[in-house]
Amino acid sequence: MSTTKSKKNLSRKAINFLTRLAEAVLADPKHYNQGSYLRTNDKGEQFGCLAFFAARLRAKTAKALTELTWGDVANTRWDVWDELGLPGAENGGSDVMFSTEYQWPEKFRRQFEQAKGPKGQARAAYNRIMHFIATDGAE
Repeated sequence: MSTTKSKKNLSRKAINFLTRLAEAVLADPKHYNQGSYLRTNDKGEQFGCLAFFAARLRAKTAKALTELTWGDVANTRWDVWDELGLPGAENGGSDVMFSTEYQWPEKFRRQFEQAKGPKGQARAAYNRIMHFIATDGAE
């Protein structure tokens, strides 16, 4: 019987960040819109996808938070994936988390598509992220 532990895909840092990401989306569903990196409504409020929430978590100052651009958010998806050393980073692996259409497991994609409004979609995103953590990045 072997006593060696298998290598973990997700570091403590990755787990902490992904958990914070999941909780941020669930806590603020009115600013979550998986269909857009970043949009601003007529009141000046910003909203966007999981990459938008990741960019918000990475913003170092309140000013940086209010000055997010579409490019900042678009680049965040790859930057976060690489920085955290998440599985598949070398192959554009960020789609596993940030693309509901192509990479989310069927169960979570269906939950997202059938959700009633922003709260339901935020719950689906939360569930998807927590499943990714629970499977150590396997799915």
